[in-house]
Amino acid sequence: MLASGMSEDEILGEYPYLEKADFPAVYAYAPQVGRKHETR
Repeated sequence: MLASGMSEDEILGEYPYLEKADFPAVYAYAPQVGRKHETR
């Protein structure tokens, strides 16, 4: 969703069970997933 242009606030509006504090984990996880797809 972030990659498609949604803001954190827009995502939080659609998924109320998420918190702003969750986003650092998203940013840490995303590069790891990208590297996995590059090696396939």
